[in-house]
Amino acid sequence: SFISLGSATSQCENWVIRNNFFQQLGTNTNSFFSFTKGNTIIQNNLLVLNNSSGSFTSCTSSLVQDNIFWSNDAALSDVISDCVGCTFNNNLSYSPTGTLDPIAGTGNLDNVDPQFITLMNNDAAWDVNNDYTLSGSSPGFTASSDGTQIGLYGSSHTFVNQGYPVGYPRVHQVTPAVVNVSLGSDVMINIKAFKAGL
Repeated sequence: SFISLGSATSQCENWVIRNNFFQQLGTNTNSFFSFTKGNTIIQNNLLVLNNSSGSFTSCTSSLVQDNIFWSNDAALSDVISDCVGCTFNNNLSYSPTGTLDPIAGTGNLDNVDPQFITLMNNDAAWDVNNDYTLSGSSPGFTASSDGTQIGLYGSSHTFVNQGYPVGYPRVHQVTPAVVNVSLGSDVMINIKAFKAGL
């Protein structure tokens, strides 16, 4: 699994997994989450399934809401199996290759195209040129539990395709990158950074 919160005999509680992009690669048969337990919240994620292994392994009593489940595997019909006693609210499921089983719960949008702003090759697989923001006409645009959009950009989160966090400053240049100096000598280094929020 991508995120494993324990084992069959020991599971972790009280985790929040929010605003992430997850994708199964090739024939990798791992699920996204395993051994989640009570009070774990899985929210506002985009989960791209590329094989029939599903999203969960031995998960219990977790809150799963405001996520997009996108399946590229025609053999996969149940994206939420093996999450016993979990609550599924306001999720969106879609497969361009087949029909997915309905997600039990409240406010779920089953077999609905999320209508991303930009999707290269009509595939939600990771591409830095994709814009995973939902279009204003998407049924999921204001359908999340807090009235924002389902998926990566819900809960007023600014997801950045380049992978850096928006709320923190980030270094983008260090000059010189490598320097050899003798012991006891001064080193002059210039650091350039973007302030938080840029």
